[in-house]
Amino acid sequence: MLNKKSIKLVEDFIECIENSEGRHKLTQIISTDCVSHGTCLGVEDVNTVVEMQSYIEKIHHAFSDFQIKIKDLFGDDERICLRFEGQGIHDGNALFGVPAFNEEITYDSFNIFKVEDGKIKEHWGTSNLYQKMTS
Repeated sequence: MLNKKSIKLVEDFIECIENSEGRHKLTQIISTDCVSHGTCLGVEDVNTVVEMQSYIEKIHHAFSDFQIKIKDLFGDDERICLRFEGQGIHDGNALFGVPAFNEEITYDSFNIFKVEDGKIKEHWGTSNLYQKMTS
């Protein structure tokens, strides 16, 4: 069963992604040796909190009015599964070589988190953002 601490941990992670200022809180919720595989946007593994902060910054420089809606959240104390919908207007910097096209985009993301000692230790993610940006 998913406990309240695990729910709060994932909600805090989503807040860090959604809120450009929130990325500085990552050190409180992500283990210093955390690895994020796939990073939900098809780039290489992210191996440090600093790399994760930079990754989130790129999202906010590409999209205005960026929002995340949690669709599913379940798991146990050690593994948490999250499905969310991301939405924003690609009117900023190019992302993955795709220049801004000034339209709203909505994409789906699926994620699994491994939790150890009250922090995110490992993350696996995938999404259809690139496909939505290029279709």
